[in-house]
Amino acid sequence: SPSEELIGYVLPAATLTFNQPMVSVSSLDENTNVEELGISLTPKIEGRWRWTGTKTLQFEAKHRFPHSTKFTLKVDKERCVSALGRKLAEAFAFEFSTDTAKVTNFSPHGMVATLKPKCFLLF
Repeated sequence: SPSEELIGYVLPAATLTFNQPMVSVSSLDENTNVEELGISLTPKIEGRWRWTGTKTLQFEAKHRFPHSTKFTLKVDKERCVSALGRKLAEAFAFEFSTDTAKVTNFSPHGMVATLKPKCFLLF
């Protein structure tokens, strides 16, 4: 997840679920080095990766995923090895974009304005 190409709300995390266990239950609380597994999220933002189960890896953004940004999540087929010793059949890549800012209200509108109007935009 995210399961949609365009994310229209504040995204707190991106989740990657595998069909095989990737880590043992005893290592769920350990620091996760996704670079060793060939997993990357670009562009990089502040946050942390953590295993939420033996098959599910989650990136939690420190603040939130920024708006108007296209992200790419990649998994290298050679470096990503399951706890059973199996590799992916092919490399995996998934792109998603966060929603762009939209003006929801503005002023002045529908009325006569001065030559130097004060403008108000609400996003």
